[in-house]
Parts: sequence; structure tokens; C-alpha cells
Amino acid sequence: MKRRKSFAGILVCLCLLVLCFSLTACASTDLAEGFDEETIKNSGEELINQIQLNGTKQVLSERMREDFLKDIDLDTMENTVRNLTKGKGGFISYTEETVIGKHHDEAKEDFGVILITAAYEKGEVNYTITFDKEMKVVGFYAQ
Repeated sequence: MKRRKSFAGILVCLCLLVLCFSLTACASTDLAEGFDEETIKNSGEELINQIQLNGTKQVLSERMREDFLKDIDLDTMENTVRNLTKGKGGFISYTEETVIGKHHDEAKEDFGVILITAAYEKGEVNYTITFDKEMKVVGFYAQ
């Protein structure tokens, strides 16, 4: 069992590395034209709320853009978020939200990114969620 958890941890790290490296050609910028800070904040909160109700796998399979969905293991993401929130108690509020813009030079595409902290009774979980202009999820990371 311990070996299985270790393998799952390695798999999560690899998935996250692939996601990070796919965005390495991104430059930090202000939000590009067509993005709205409030819309990104609301979409990020809504995504996390839905994950808390329905699970990571279901929500990301519905909200993530197809070309990014093929690069991640939804079961591993489900387990990661479950492990991060286990034992933290009930959700209280979102305590910190930062919205930034990213431009991916290679793909010539702009993204909106929210870094959001969810406070629970016994701790916090930090989420980084990346959206395209259609507000489809193209990046998801929890720690």
C-alpha cells in the first residue's frame, strides 16, 4: 500500500511537471484583452466549489480543454486533492486571490491565471487555475 502511494505521488509530480513545462514559454503580463479579473476570480471559486461537491475528476473532465485534458491523469488529480483536503475540516472561505495574465509565445495564446487560497477549519489549500479566453481550464494545480 505504501508503495502504491509513493508511485501515485511520483505520478502526480510527473503530471505537474509536464503541465509546468508546457507553460515554460509563458511570460507574466497584465491580463490580456478579452480577460476580466472578476470573471476569472468567480470562475476559480466556482471551479473549487464544484470540486468540493462533485470531485476533481468529474469537474475537470467537464471544464478542462480537450488538448490539456489528455496530458493529465484525472484519477491521480482526484486523489491528490482528496489527500490535501482530508482532515482539514469544513470549508470556511477564500482568503487570498491573485489574478495574473500569461502569454504562451509558442502557442501565441493568452491565459488568465488565478492563485487562490481556500481556508478550511484546520488548514489551507492553495490552488493555481489557468483559464483560456473561453474560460476553459487549461491548468490546475493544488498544494
